[in-house]
Amino acid sequence: MYLNKTKYYLLALARDRSAKVFETITSEKCEIRMLQKERIRCVRRIMIWTITVLCILHSSSAYCRKVDQIGFGYGQEFKHNTDISQYEIFYQHPIFYEKNIGSAWKIKSLLEFGAALIDESGSDNSPTGRFSIMPQMLLAPSDWINLIVGLGAGFMAGETELTDQNLGGAFLLSSKVGLQIFLGSRWAVGYTFYHQSNAGIYNHNQGLNINQLAITYQL
Repeated sequence: MYLNKTKYYLLALARDRSAKVFETITSEKCEIRMLQKERIRCVRRIMIWTITVLCILHSSSAYCRKVDQIGFGYGQEFKHNTDISQYEIFYQHPIFYEKNIGSAWKIKSLLEFGAALIDESGSDNSPTGRFSIMPQMLLAPSDWINLIVGLGAGFMAGETELTDQNLGGAFLLSSKVGLQIFLGSRWAVGYTFYHQSNAGIYNHNQGLNINQLAITYQL
């Protein structure tokens, strides 16, 4: 009789543990599905924004006489994890807004499409991809210098939980403040302070703060 009770107890314990394992697996599957759905929604938003932006670019091309630019930038996180680096390529298209202020100053506008790799040295994770769209305003005191201010949005593809720095999730908001100096008729160099966060829509929102140097070429 004692053996029967022991056997019954062990069977009940095994069933209880199996139920807990099943609940854990089910919960993890639900979290994975939620993350997948969130990423799909984010990609859909980016696609809608991209189509809208392309329509704006098409309609603005008749009003804009400025040339497009392509560029490459390299920057490094300086506030939290200094092992994080960013390698960015970008394409800039002028849009229709332009205004003269007095005899020297001029306000111009452009739209920047950016793609970057966020790499953490010493980490086993692969670099994280970042794609963004950013309208920018340029304040030009002369033909060879621009002051830059931009606000945009985008998404990341890859790991968002870095060492000592959790970026929260795929969706991001970004900003740039900087300076661009032309070295001739086509080439220019510049510095930008790049900030990225998710505005608190995820549980973690440590963000990135990057000093970035860039070189651009007018097409």
